[in-house]
Amino acid sequence: MTESNPATSQGRLLDTQDEEDPYHAPIPRPTQEDHLPMAFRPIYHFDAHKQSWIMQMPTTLPSDASRLTQFKLITWNIDFMQSYGEERYIAALNFLERFLTQDESPGSTRLVSSTVILLQEIDQRLLEYITGHPFVRESYLTTDISGNTWLNDDNVYGVVTLIPKTYSGNVASVFRTNFPGSRMGREALYVDLVLPNPEELIPSTEGDTVAFDHEREGESQQLRYLRIANVHLESLRGRSDAERLEQLSSTVPFLTAPGVHVGVVAGDMNPIGPEDAGLPLKLGLIDAWIAYTRRKREREGCTISDEEIDDDPLGYTWGYQPPTTFSPRRMDKVLMCGNVDVVDIERIADGLEVQVVDETEMQVLWVTDHCGLFASLVVE
Repeated sequence: MTESNPATSQGRLLDTQDEEDPYHAPIPRPTQEDHLPMAFRPIYHFDAHKQSWIMQMPTTLPSDASRLTQFKLITWNIDFMQSYGEERYIAALNFLERFLTQDESPGSTRLVSSTVILLQEIDQRLLEYITGHPFVRESYLTTDISGNTWLNDDNVYGVVTLIPKTYSGNVASVFRTNFPGSRMGREALYVDLVLPNPEELIPSTEGDTVAFDHEREGESQQLRYLRIANVHLESLRGRSDAERLEQLSSTVPFLTAPGVHVGVVAGDMNPIGPEDAGLPLKLGLIDAWIAYTRRKREREGCTISDEEIDDDPLGYTWGYQPPTTFSPRRMDKVLMCGNVDVVDIERIADGLEVQVVDETEMQVLWVTDHCGLFASLVVE
């Protein structure tokens, strides 16, 4: 893999001269030479007997890969600045547990078994409340149990990804890349999951589901991957406007690399600059919220533009909890490329509150200033 000068290579990605139509201005596609250096990381599973998180290195040829023809994804920013972090983290995780185990009737498919969770703005001093939560320990692998695995481990906060234990055998790699030019220590976190090749899918005895034919998998080395990037792009205006463009652009070569059948980048995009709204489309990324909403409205006989969807308060994920002097907006996004489609997407944790008690009185606080997104995606 060729390492290039990030400033030079990323500068070739952007053509931001068309201010009249930021959604449809042309942009050159990045090449594989634009990859940033990759820092590979382990993943951790909880050992109930040892009562501790155990490091395991991903493998390039998982032997216990599960079928992965459709999956779900949650992205959620948990505010690191607000006080009562312990109470808020526990409330957030309790919410995720309720949401993902809401239908456990006989024969139902547990959402938790197919839902990847992407968290941003995680305070490394509070990671213990994530890794200590019984729901996480029982159901998930985690990319991080401390800030030591972050590239910028002196940062107070960072991004963490939780992978369902059902996909333990699919995890092929975990790696991080620094965002070029970030003054806030921002970085991208990638997880690669093996996808079965079409000829390796065999019918299951459980209705319409499919399974991995491990005998055929042993014959074939042409593995395909689902690559998921967890990001928190640069905040604020000014110089950060250009940095966000470079940061999102830097993910594209990874999401379109050889062998990557499906690429997803999701998280807090901080789209507050004049060119942020149209950047995903310029980069060849499909905005799951826009694609799903447009399709839904077309079925209802309505025609709606990308700009109208982007400006619809139904999609806003920030600006209400609490109201601020800044305009609410669709801060969080799920972006896709490759052989994937969105089946459904919705806001979650809208208005989620927690009661806390200090020395004098009880308070009711927002768990975080962001709503989350819950997307259902299908591999094509």
